[in-house]
Amino acid sequence: MTEQEQQRLISGLIKQREAWQPSRQRAHTKPVAKRMSQRDRELMECFRNR
Repeated sequence: MTEQEQQRLISGLIKQREAWQPSRQRAHTKPVAKRMSQRDRELMECFRNR
């Protein structure tokens, strides 16, 4: 593989990585649903039944 082919391969891989990364970062900005602890569930039930 010549030097020019290596550079084309590297630049192509970098472009693909840059195109792929923003979609991956967007997924992390979504709020993750946190499971409620037993105490949280009990508190919710108490306030719901007031």
